[in-house]
Amino acid sequence: MISEKTCIGFHPRTDEVDYLHFELSNGCASYVGCVEHSRRDRDDYITIFYENIASGKQDNFMEKAGDTLGLGYDLDSILHYGDKYFSSNGKPTIRPKEIGVKIGQRTHLSSLDVQRLWKLYQCGTS
Repeated sequence: MISEKTCIGFHPRTDEVDYLHFELSNGCASYVGCVEHSRRDRDDYITIFYENIASGKQDNFMEKAGDTLGLGYDLDSILHYGDKYFSSNGKPTIRPKEIGVKIGQRTHLSSLDVQRLWKLYQCGTS
């Protein structure tokens, strides 16, 4: 999916210091990524319901400083948490402020995901 829309390629690791390790498991987790909901400007777009977050999972919802690359907040990002991620009681942990918007899709890179990757990895530049 990433290689089809960007200049990023993947190959089996040999001796690289920086690399990705994929493994099959239940759910989706990473130490990199899934941070769209943690941007400093996120409160303009979503509401976090801390009272519904499972004990010990609050850190997943803390705001973090980071480079937005000058691109807007992306509710359709493949990295954005869904509305009940880490819920302790089945109630929402995140709700978009825009009515009727679904969050937490895992089927495609959004157009902003692609733009972000192009900027971050300087695709199209020599």
